[in-house]
Amino acid sequence: MAAMESKILPGSYPMNGGDGKVSYARNSQTQRRAVDDAKKIISEAIADLLDIENLTLESSNRFQIADLGCATGPNTFYAVENIIEAVANKYKTMHKNPQTLEYQVFFNAKEVAEAYSSQYKKDMETFLNARAQELVGEGLMALVLGGRQDGVPLCQTNMGKTYDFLGSCLFDMATEGIISKEKVESLNLPQYYPSSSEIEELININGCFCIEKMETFPGPGKHFYDVQMWSMIVRAGFEAILQNHFGSEMVEDFFERYAKKHADNLFMFDGNDVQNLLQINIVLKPKVC
Repeated sequence: MAAMESKILPGSYPMNGGDGKVSYARNSQTQRRAVDDAKKIISEAIADLLDIENLTLESSNRFQIADLGCATGPNTFYAVENIIEAVANKYKTMHKNPQTLEYQVFFNAKEVAEAYSSQYKKDMETFLNARAQELVGEGLMALVLGGRQDGVPLCQTNMGKTYDFLGSCLFDMATEGIISKEKVESLNLPQYYPSSSEIEELININGCFCIEKMETFPGPGKHFYDVQMWSMIVRAGFEAILQNHFGSEMVEDFFERYAKKHADNLFMFDGNDVQNLLQINIVLKPKVC
């Protein structure tokens, strides 16, 4: 046989993105079944082979899980959920408290993060331009923003885990036929948590304002551990969006599921993730043109 030559492809060829008719997100049922079929062997492997007594963890009992490529769509969340559930069960069988673990999940979601960041830049540019038209020359504007630490992806914050739970509940309801899978996959929550350096860069690029003062504080932390309070906060913020997108019939069921999922997974929340969320306070003054 002739020797086979090694060939390197000139670029990457990802699956279809977005949520259109031929997108991967809407056409990955076979892959979802593969995730479901693999749950048993993965759970058994963790139960039988994971040596938690001799497992080397970083400080704060950080347990790291990496998803190395479920393309796009919800399948990656199902896969990681299965692993977290199996690890928690392993700890319980060893009479150890899974709440002592800090789960750090690495997703292959660069494109999604970049899309949200790009949209946020456009929205902030529009916002700053509009405010520049309104403020008098010696006026001041104060901004109070939710954000995250520099270099920390949202998935490594407690707010990111909240979004994961929301998505998981929606996909559960879609699997049960309560809501449409297409509707779930077309939902994008209009919320973004920038870093302080991102905000500073956007303001400087816009050029309409000078930053007079800027400070950061740790975001709210204790509310994440009060299931009833946090569920109500989440509902107050997102009910109208979900009702408009899916209809009012699913709302009560959805938030009951969310509260239960949050309660069942309290061990995933910890102080380090709380510190990764910030409140960013900025005082701006219009530039003299």
